[in-house]
Amino acid sequence: MEARLKYLTNSPAGYQAMERAGISVTPRTLFAWLAGDRDPNKANRSRIDAAYRDIRRRNIAKSLKKRLANNGRGTRVEVHPLDQGRVPNQNQRALNVRRINIRPGQWGHLVDAWARGDIAEMDAIWEGIAED
Repeated sequence: MEARLKYLTNSPAGYQAMERAGISVTPRTLFAWLAGDRDPNKANRSRIDAAYRDIRRRNIAKSLKKRLANNGRGTRVEVHPLDQGRVPNQNQRALNVRRINIRPGQWGHLVDAWARGDIAEMDAIWEGIAED
């Protein structure tokens, strides 16, 4: 909890994440939490966790988009077929590994959807990539 609070209070974006998560405490209370003099109640602990996940995901998304864009070249990924171990032999089919080069713009949209936690949007983007 201490590490999460330090991470959140280290930047203005962290304070914004706490605000979005519904944490509204006095500076005195926040300092007491940081010093370890007081512990947040259960509701505030879950809000702190939500704020931490929010800001952490946003920060990771920035570096992830840059890495996956690969200086404008995109990144090649391998899509491995499903395990057909439970499929009856007569219904199994040969599935090959697919290699797909995902363009930087596609990665950007996919990572942004991930940062928002929008699984439906991620699925839609991936379907578009897979169709290409």
